[in-house]
Amino acid sequence: MIGLTIVAFGTSAPELVVNVIASVQGHSAITLGNVIGSNLINTLVILGITALIYPLTVSKTTTYVEIPMSLLAAFIVFLMANDMYFDGITSVIGKVDGSILLLFFLIFLAYNFYLMVSSKEEEELEIKNYTP
Repeated sequence: MIGLTIVAFGTSAPELVVNVIASVQGHSAITLGNVIGSNLINTLVILGITALIYPLTVSKTTTYVEIPMSLLAAFIVFLMANDMYFDGITSVIGKVDGSILLLFFLIFLAYNFYLMVSSKEEEELEIKNYTP
């Protein structure tokens, strides 16, 4: 789990650099397009190619927790990016919106850490109760 998280941060680091430079230069549309595009490619294309090569098994936690969390995140980004349709003001993803998205990210990291700790405890219990 830790290795996957480090790999995820490492592969996203170049996108982060591009997004920060684009934001500083005032090209926020590039940033939003890069974030949404990379998530779509990672989720749909990479997952689709992987499933074509080898069938994927989906655990109950993925079905009942992680997929709804992903859909909720996408819906929240949609709401944040379309303020003018809901509030009549110019659509801006500002500091408050960014803070909310970072909070969701921290919640997801905490959830992954919880899964890691609970699976480690289950493994230790299985090893302790193992009788040949």
